[in-house]
Amino acid sequence: MYKGEAMKNLYPVFLDINSKKCVVVGGGQVAERRVKSLFECGASVKVISPEVSGNLELMAGEGFIEIVKRGFRSGDLEGALLAIAASDQAEINRSVVNEAKRMGVLVDNSTEPAEGSFILPSVVRSGGLAIAISTSGGSPTLARMIREELEQSLGPEHATLVELVSEVRAELRRRGKQIPFQGWRDSIDLELLGLIKKGKVAIARERLVSNLESGGKQREGILVVGANHRTAPVEVREKLALTSNQLEEAHHLLTRYVNQGVILSTCNRTEVYAMVSEPEEGIQKVRHLFSEWCSVSLDELSSYWYTYFQEDAVRHLFQVSSGLDSMVLGDEQIRGQVRQAVEVASAAGSLKHPLLRLFQQALGVGKRVRNESEIGKYGASASHASVALARKVFGEIGACSVLIIGAGQVGRLTAKAMRDSNVQQLTIISRNREKATALAERFNAKVATFDQLTGCLANSDVVISSTGASDFILSSDEVRQAMQRREHRPLLLIDIAVPRDIDPQVKELGNVYLCDIDDLEAVPTSDPSEKQDKLLKAEAIIDYEVAKFMEWWHALEVVPTIIALRGKAEDVRQREVNKNSSKMPELSEEERARIDALTRSIVSKILHNPTIGLKDRNRGQRYQLMVEELFALKDSGLNTRGKE
Repeated sequence: MYKGEAMKNLYPVFLDINSKKCVVVGGGQVAERRVKSLFECGASVKVISPEVSGNLELMAGEGFIEIVKRGFRSGDLEGALLAIAASDQAEINRSVVNEAKRMGVLVDNSTEPAEGSFILPSVVRSGGLAIAISTSGGSPTLARMIREELEQSLGPEHATLVELVSEVRAELRRRGKQIPFQGWRDSIDLELLGLIKKGKVAIARERLVSNLESGGKQREGILVVGANHRTAPVEVREKLALTSNQLEEAHHLLTRYVNQGVILSTCNRTEVYAMVSEPEEGIQKVRHLFSEWCSVSLDELSSYWYTYFQEDAVRHLFQVSSGLDSMVLGDEQIRGQVRQAVEVASAAGSLKHPLLRLFQQALGVGKRVRNESEIGKYGASASHASVALARKVFGEIGACSVLIIGAGQVGRLTAKAMRDSNVQQLTIISRNREKATALAERFNAKVATFDQLTGCLANSDVVISSTGASDFILSSDEVRQAMQRREHRPLLLIDIAVPRDIDPQVKELGNVYLCDIDDLEAVPTSDPSEKQDKLLKAEAIIDYEVAKFMEWWHALEVVPTIIALRGKAEDVRQREVNKNSSKMPELSEEERARIDALTRSIVSKILHNPTIGLKDRNRGQRYQLMVEELFALKDSGLNTRGKE
């Protein structure tokens, strides 16, 4: 079979067989499929077989094909352009192949593809667009499955796009304008398909011509627009916060504004990471997105935004995923939240290469920073800060009654911190009874329901709430009722949730202390000098990882030139090896394989330093122009920056 290097040597073509004679030997299902494909392409089809299927009989009865009911004979391929050996008997197929080669007829062998002169692919068609799929004869079923999957993806808009590009290409050539491949690649995008799908073909045409004449679109860059605990108070952040259920809808909305992007929404931040061509235009689009999903005016949010672009955006994401930009240094939840954002964005179709590569590296950077700098030891500080606040109000808290509302990760960390501080009376409330029970069993706590909330408030000294509710779960009236039963004992309420769980009006009640998540930032929980040392280690890791990503990013610009250079060198190598191999017939297959491997190694070593130079962040662009000129890559069919 055609496998490995042999398959790479086959030249893919689309052959015009309209009105040409094609002979199919065989009458079963395989022959039937071949006949239908040939007939659809306008061929004059002759079937030779003692027995044929009912469908072939019907086609012959309609005069679409000719059937000769007998075995294959010498001379049956006279005048044929193509022969298809589609019998279920290998010997007959081999006879067809031998006869075809003797007469100079192209032949396909359905049972032994390697014996034929070409591979017959499975083809997907949509107007002027045709895509051929071949598994080298290894699995026709797989080729068919891939074809059927592609057929579902291709719509009539793809055929219209082919016609549109063809018209524009011809028009520009008549005007003497040649467009490099890079210009076409940067100008043909999903936005054009979207316009065509909406029936706005004329607008799509104008857009394409404008992009091409201006040298193609500017390469997209990475933009971050957001608000976090450093720039916006909790009452603003809760307006921007998205629940897990809202994230998917928001990502679908995001695709109306940018080609690709990710929304990261936590209690500390709501941010959009997007690929944009023009930073200022991208910033305005994302701000409008915020305003639309949050029903908040742009003026109201104007003083809370921050924006980062390119390297600054990369650094920001790496700091976020490492927990360095969190309210609590080393926040252990943030990597999980970044991963969730990636999963939702991928499912919504808003996350693609190269932004996907950035987020994949960010998750790895977060893990590395946590492991190597030990900054993660501070990740539970929100719960530690709650303990510190409780001690500030009550002194020794071992005898205090503590109520935890919410059984998620924050609830778990808080329960552990309270038990580590010798708190004996611990109660868990959650709408998820199963989670609450599991958490209570782990920390020897009691379980209560929301119906019992007022009673629990009256009997608790410290309440820590961290649910995902969209509205307040504790009103001022409920707290007032609980305080009437407490006989002047103080009540500490710690609201870690965003949006907030507790009505801020409870601050007006006597003997009630309410702290929200912003208040926790000011609570010291560890040795500042020790924390600073670990922070410096973490920042050094991030500096390295940012440089590593930006090196990869800048290398993307020269990848087409590297591919063209290596392609041209490989073309020369193959020609020389093939030319000289014919002069050395005495070589064995093993010796030929060794020569092939040797020449590949030589080419690879010669091109190593030029490739490294092209990838150089500071000098790569200058080298790129030199390499293209020295190796005449602009005139090479292999050059992805050359003429279209």
